[in-house]
Formats: sequence, structure tokens, C-alpha cells
Amino acid sequence: MDKNSRQSCRTIFQSHIPHRVLGLYFVMILLILSCKDKNEESSPTNPSCTISDVSIVPGINPVTITPGEDIMIDVEVSINSNCHDFLTNFVLGPGSDKINNNSPYITGCENNNCLNNTGNCSILLIVPLSVDTGTHLIEIKADVYGGTDVVQHATNIANLEVIVNQIGSFILEIQNEVKVSQGWVTSVSSFINRSGSHTGDISLSLEGLPDLTTYYFEPNPLPGDFDTSELVINAEYNALPGEYLVTAFGSDGQVNSSDTLTLFVVEPFSLSLSQDSITIQQGMYGALIVHLSRVEGYSIPIDLSAEGNIVGQGINASFNPDPVEGIISELTIYADSLLPTGSYPLSITGSVNQLEKNATLYVLVEED
Repeated sequence: MDKNSRQSCRTIFQSHIPHRVLGLYFVMILLILSCKDKNEESSPTNPSCTISDVSIVPGINPVTITPGEDIMIDVEVSINSNCHDFLTNFVLGPGSDKINNNSPYITGCENNNCLNNTGNCSILLIVPLSVDTGTHLIEIKADVYGGTDVVQHATNIANLEVIVNQIGSFILEIQNEVKVSQGWVTSVSSFINRSGSHTGDISLSLEGLPDLTTYYFEPNPLPGDFDTSELVINAEYNALPGEYLVTAFGSDGQVNSSDTLTLFVVEPFSLSLSQDSITIQQGMYGALIVHLSRVEGYSIPIDLSAEGNIVGQGINASFNPDPVEGIISELTIYADSLLPTGSYPLSITGSVNQLEKNATLYVLVEED
């Protein structure tokens, strides 16, 4: 439209519409435009989340742990209704990229399957062996994403309190001296002194036992809520008597402890005679005493016997009592009247099952 045409229209418009009405008309247009601008500014077509809209909740907080350990922690992330839209995915990670051996740290995770503006994923908390005991604060950072037409992004940080306790440890202690008799079993307690909230199972073992001896601990491994295990040592009948240095070991896989004991393998009893020889005339009797020395607590009855080429063929031997529950028995010997004179050796034996102790007696037979 040219200048003349515009002027013509303005003249026509002014000639038909009163000035007062025309002013009111322009005021109404200005109000409509102003309201339109304000509505566009407050329209939620491009909403955004803020820090206060993002929630980070660790499943364990605070965490109590010891150096050298690690633990998986489930973390819930959610957004509230102020975001005006839904949460689609999020990423968790450390609030600081600095990782060192002097403080605990976490590894990240992500969730791409959020429901109802909420999601979960698990982070790994790692505590190096060199971390000092005490309380540490770890930052967990969440980057959340969502939206329909426009992808939204917001972030927030939560503190995870990590309480690092002293590494659990223990000390193994056992009785200094243990005595076991041949053909017998003995037991002794081993003690575990735990420290630093130690609750691990402890495997127990023994080294340095002599041949023909065996052992076991009960219980073994020692559960975390136990502090005593019974050591049982068994010596065979022919185990060699003597003094042996034995070492007991305890291990939970990380901490080791040991203690030593002196093991004495002893004869449970010994046999001796009141005399090494006896003189008997043909057709006569002679007697002597068999002495039995027992270790303390050994009360098993001991069978007695006499052996030799001539026993039952000219010499007869009998014991009273037999078996012996105490420490003395009387040995009576009869020499047949037809037995040639001379010296006859006899082996006097005391036995318990396969265990035997011997002494030699010489019988001197003289003429009647």
C-alpha cells in the first residue's frame, strides 16, 4: 500500500470512529498483549529441575568398615513434583575425581530404567589398607536427566559417612606344656584374644608333632563368636617318649598368630622288680614283688605275664593280683623237682592293649 492509500484509509477510519472509542480500543489491545507476554514467561513448556528437587539416599549411612575391605551400597535417587516431568535416567559418581590410598572412595554406577521418578543403583565403597581409622565423609554426586520435549539435567551431592575402625586382629595363646601318655589321648584349650571388632573365622593347625602322634582342634575353624578351641593330641602305643617343641598356628586369611608349647610323650607306666634274680631249690617256691609306676591320672588295669623257654615246663609263675589296678603285685615262682639246676631267664611283662613294659628276672634253681 502506497503513502496516499494509507492516508486515505486513515482519513476514512477517523471519520467513522469517534476519538474516544478509538483510544479505548488501543488500550484494550495493549492489555491483551501484556497478558500474553506474562503467560508465555510462566508457561511450563521448558521446565527445569534444581538441586533441591533431587534426592540422594544411600541404603547404609553411616557405614562402619575396616581398612582393606569394600562393600556394595544401594543408593536411591528421585526427583520431586517441582520438576513437572519424569526422571528417565541418572549417573552416580564421586563428588571429587581425586582418588588416593589415604581415604575411602567410591566407584560410579548408572540407572536407565527409572520408574515413578525414582531409581536405584549400587556403588562400591573401597577402603584401602593405608586409610587412617576415624570418620570420613565421601561425596556422592548424582546427575539426573529427564523430560519429554526438552532433555532436562540437574545435579546434587550427598555425603556418605564412613567410619573406619581398626583392622580386626587376634592373638593365639595355648598352654606352655602338654603331657600325653603312649597309647593315650590328652586335651588342652587354645584361647583366641580378639581385638578391633574381629569376628572372622580362624583356622587352627599344629606343626612339630613327633611320629605316631596325631591331633585335631574342636571346633576348627573357630567361628567368629567363639574364643576357645580344644586341642586333642593322640599318641600311639609305640610313639617315642621324649620332649618336643610344637607350634600352634591360627589364621583368618589376613591375620596370622602363633604360640609354642612343649609336648612330653611319656610312658603311662613302668615296671620294675624288687630283685633282679631269685634262688629256688628244686620242688620249692620263691616270691618277689612287681612294682608298677604310673603317671598321674593313669588308672587302667595292667595285665601281668611271665615268659621264657622253661615257663610251663618246669617253672610256673603266678601274680596276685592280676590284672593290677594299683602299683604292686606279688610274683610267686615254683621250680619243679625234676628241673635241672641252673639259671633261667624270665621276661616279666606288664601290658595294656598293645602297650608293653618289661623286666628280666633270673631264676637260679639249686638242688634240693
